[in-house]
Amino acid sequence: MIGALLIVTGVLVLTLIESKKARAEVAATLGSSVVRQNALSQELRAEIEEINKQNLLEMAAVSKDHHYEMENLRIILSIAEQDLDAALKVASKATQ
Repeated sequence: MIGALLIVTGVLVLTLIESKKARAEVAATLGSSVVRQNALSQELRAEIEEINKQNLLEMAAVSKDHHYEMENLRIILSIAEQDLDAALKVASKATQ
């Protein structure tokens, strides 16, 4: 009986030691996983920032092109209005 108790106690002690080792391994694995995840997050943030910078540069270029196009359209509209005014004056003189 005492022998059986000693064997059970020994097994329980060994199980306790193994569980502590397993907990330590899990904690170490979890710690390294968190570090790796944080590093990946930082890399992704850096990539996102770079993409945002590129998008802003592209949007600025498109905006500049749009501004020039609008100015050209305003000039064309101004010329068309001048032509319309001239045509109306000619038509007005012709009817008089």
